[in-house]
Amino acid sequence: MNIYLDDNNKTHCFGCEACVQVCGKAAITMEEDQDGFRYPLIDAAKCVDCGMCRKVCPYDNMPQRHGKEKYVFGGYSLDKDIRFESTSGGAFSEIVNAYCDENYVIFGAEADGLEVFHGYITDKRDLGRFRKSKYSQSKIGTAYKDAKRFLKEGKKVLFSGTPCQIAGLKTYLDNTDQEKLLTIEVVCEGVPSPLYVRKLDKHIQRKYGAKIKSLDYRYTGKSWVAKGLWDFEQMLIKLLCVNKLNGWGGGG
Repeated sequence: MNIYLDDNNKTHCFGCEACVQVCGKAAITMEEDQDGFRYPLIDAAKCVDCGMCRKVCPYDNMPQRHGKEKYVFGGYSLDKDIRFESTSGGAFSEIVNAYCDENYVIFGAEADGLEVFHGYITDKRDLGRFRKSKYSQSKIGTAYKDAKRFLKEGKKVLFSGTPCQIAGLKTYLDNTDQEKLLTIEVVCEGVPSPLYVRKLDKHIQRKYGAKIKSLDYRYTGKSWVAKGLWDFEQMLIKLLCVNKLNGWGGGG
């Protein structure tokens, strides 16, 4: 078996955090390396060698994938406001509207300042928390545990995340009934380290004397012909305090 917990080979870890949540002794924590990526660290004093962390590791226990019949389609929300508040046409919001009719819980990544983490909502009116791209590794926290609890309560669970996080969720759920689980995988080319955001914050502090309050990684902007731009690769930065930029800043 090629598991990071045994060989410390970083290519054998997806950073999904399933091992952290499954540990009944709280013997595993996620620690950053010099590049800002987070990897599991075992506290030998707490570990009882139960093997659960290795059982849920998706690297060697990858959940069963879909068979040969696959369908590809594209689309976007007809709601202009949803499209403006979204990054990729509002497809996520429309999937939520179609699936989450009643007795549901929605999981997704949200941002608070520089931090990106997974949370959940029980009301679609709060869906704005999960819209927009976040180009930073999100902290799963207790999301897998919470999803499992809600599934056992008979609720519909919609879980959005990167493919690695979805794989971690699936292995963590193991024999849990997943009939009411719908997962949405974000197609990515690799998860960036949050270190670059912290370095950006330090640069902003040196230049403007203020910390970053919030980041819009793909700012839709405003166009004279329509609300929002079709092709946008701008970043909007808002600052915490009044200084040279009167409390806000922008970048592209």
